[in-house]
Amino acid sequence: MKISNNTIVALLIVAVVLSLAGSLFSLNKLNMLSLKYDALTGALATNTSVATTTLTVQSATAVYNYVPTIAFGSGYVHSTCSACGFDTFNGTRGNDGASVLNSTCCVSFNNVSSGFLLENVGNTNVTLNMSCTGSCNASYFLGNGTGTLFQFSVNNASNNGETNSSRDTVTDTATSCGPNGWNYSEWTDMNVDNNGVGFDLCGGSASTKYYYGAESTKDAVVVDLKVKFPSDIVTTGGAKTATITFKAESSG
Repeated sequence: MKISNNTIVALLIVAVVLSLAGSLFSLNKLNMLSLKYDALTGALATNTSVATTTLTVQSATAVYNYVPTIAFGSGYVHSTCSACGFDTFNGTRGNDGASVLNSTCCVSFNNVSSGFLLENVGNTNVTLNMSCTGSCNASYFLGNGTGTLFQFSVNNASNNGETNSSRDTVTDTATSCGPNGWNYSEWTDMNVDNNGVGFDLCGGSASTKYYYGAESTKDAVVVDLKVKFPSDIVTTGGAKTATITFKAESSG
């Protein structure tokens, strides 16, 4: 049987139509499957998101003095004594002003037993400097006489003898100035600061020796004062004032 050209053309047209119909049907099914896949809660999906967090802790340089004033008051040497002496470490003493407990020699004076208590309340190590202006030596602070003393000493707040160290926020258990401890731990003559240098108690001014710590268990120090004067002291009268300034410096 011979197939005419018209028949062949008709068959080709039918084949093309069926092929297109099949393709459209397949694409439609694929699209429906895709929609169903997206609707599945357990379907695997990948999403990447990047986040960052930043924090800057600023350094804070701060030293607080819990005992801003030491007032010895006014009085005189008892007639039975050759001198009166007292210090803020031990309180009122006797003739030598240090080792003999005899408060009767110092009449009417305040029995001061607390030195300057300083605490590093910042969060960075610092140097600590002390300077004095006003009546800053024995003759100016007390008057003229034999054996007059106006001295200071620097002690760790962790020392058992420092009765005022209990005011520290957290009781110290170790030295607060490392690695070699505080300067002027022995009694030292107070002097006026005429040249702006003062006394470097821990570390040094304009240096990198920031040794005074900020850790809560080793951040406090006590600066004690000591005075002594004889019974025949000659004074100019009136109250004498020594203004003591503590300066802390850090690396920034």
